[in-house]
Amino acid sequence: MSTRIQHLLKSAAVVPVALLIVLCFWAMATFGTGNLIQPTLGTPFDSLALSLMKGEVGLPNGAVIYENIRVNGKNVIYFGAFPAFVRMPFLVLMPWTFGKLAPLVSLMGGLFCAGAFYFVFREASRHTRMLFGRFGPGLLTLIFSLGTPLLYQVAVPTIYQEANIWALGFTLWAIGIFYRAFKRGWTTSALVLLSICTGGAILSRLTYGLPLSGLLAGAVVLFCIQRWQQQVAPAKNLRSLVLAAVPLIVAGSFQLWYNHARFGSPLVFSTWNGYEMESAEVVRTRAALGSFNARRIPFSFGEYLGIHREYLSPKFPYISPASPARMKRPPLYFSDSAEAMVSIAIACPVLIVASVLGIPALFRRRFSALTYAALVFFGQVILICAWYFITFRYTAEFVPLAVVLTLAAFEAPFFSSRRWGQVLLFGFGFLSIATMAVAVPRLVIYQTGIPESYRQMLKDRIGTGR
Repeated sequence: MSTRIQHLLKSAAVVPVALLIVLCFWAMATFGTGNLIQPTLGTPFDSLALSLMKGEVGLPNGAVIYENIRVNGKNVIYFGAFPAFVRMPFLVLMPWTFGKLAPLVSLMGGLFCAGAFYFVFREASRHTRMLFGRFGPGLLTLIFSLGTPLLYQVAVPTIYQEANIWALGFTLWAIGIFYRAFKRGWTTSALVLLSICTGGAILSRLTYGLPLSGLLAGAVVLFCIQRWQQQVAPAKNLRSLVLAAVPLIVAGSFQLWYNHARFGSPLVFSTWNGYEMESAEVVRTRAALGSFNARRIPFSFGEYLGIHREYLSPKFPYISPASPARMKRPPLYFSDSAEAMVSIAIACPVLIVASVLGIPALFRRRFSALTYAALVFFGQVILICAWYFITFRYTAEFVPLAVVLTLAAFEAPFFSSRRWGQVLLFGFGFLSIATMAVAVPRLVIYQTGIPESYRQMLKDRIGTGR
């Protein structure tokens, strides 16, 4: 069979999976109505888009229901600006969509992530023997789209999730580009694309942008080593590096201006002074203990990865969101509010299984680009575990590491030759789709910013699990 026909068959195999993902994301992002243009709570990114087009960053009163920060007499948000950029074409061409774009933008972000998953796993299938043959990449895309925290990000189109979902998408595309270059060789185009992804992540959420900056730095080193071995002229290498730096410089320059315009310093990404959502006492406590504190890391790891009885119910289907127990135990954790939470081990166990399979694969080989990538994204997990707050939306920060470890597992001879490892991965993947199908609607019930009628409908149909 010719290579072209094989590629066509692989493309055709993913069509049913793509349709299923689109339908599920569409239904979740629109609260079951199918209407992609509908009002949601507040207009933070819509208002920010209009302000940015005027060269300003201040938002009108009432635009931000939650997470408003009052600085020097103006309302600002600490979130990245990329969701506002996505809105700009719609607001220019269709001004009547103002305040109604959150479901559409969330769907776009979800499909952006799903496309990245397919790109990553299709590349992996070219270098390993994957279970289910040409259907393998599509099935893994289905698993990581509907069986991981990405489904929750799409299902809750609020100010919190929008920045997360785009940052995650840029990170996943960067992993795919990095892996492809690792297998096929480093090129100028690979560095440029990695630079674009890093810039996009920085403009969305810094906890994704920082590890991607580390990944890009490693890619530059590998590129230079390869070019040195190939004895390429230094002038040509310099042109490639300058070209690759342009997207990151543009994004970084905007972010520095954005920081200065909001908080008075290009190096300040957020401030708790003027933060209206929590009391002055909590703000003072945070200042004393730190927004990030290394002493929280082991406790947060246990909360995110452990199987805790407060997240389980004696009634079918046994999953019961609850406020994280650790959040109730000061002084390390402190907040005026708490959100419903389900641990990764219960809601999406495929992330843990993928990591368990991938870690031994890293140790069975010498230090490689994949090992470096795993360390970079492990740093991201450490960073989020040191944060002062525990919530399910932060579990998305574990996904990049799990994807890299999945690639490492596929690289291992024992994983591709002995199918038990892949059977475990796919088996727990399908289980995760089922558990997320239960966990996400129940988490949505307790999520602010979601239409009350939709939350009540979910409560009537599936209950709270408590």
